[in-house]
Amino acid sequence: TVIAAEIMWLAEQGKLRLSDAVADHLPAGFHFDTNGSTIEDLLSMRSGIPDPISEASGPVQADLLKAWTPRSRYTAARGRRAPGTTTRTTCS
Repeated sequence: TVIAAEIMWLAEQGKLRLSDAVADHLPAGFHFDTNGSTIEDLLSMRSGIPDPISEASGPVQADLLKAWTPRSRYTAARGRRAPGTTTRTTCS
């Protein structure tokens, strides 16, 4: 919620747009496949980018002695989805 409020504040100031590609706001030299997602996709949890904490928990739990980096967690996470689709699973 705090991050979303900060992003909305930056949007109000004209420093970014919700329709901006996420890749346009990554630091130089940081290479990560953002799946073509926009900032709005991220805020609505519909970016298609897997959650490296919940979706990579199986491989991480299976190898607790490995030094897991953010990149290796994303690699271990289940496949990406198209932007505009949810990354959350629902329980019935």
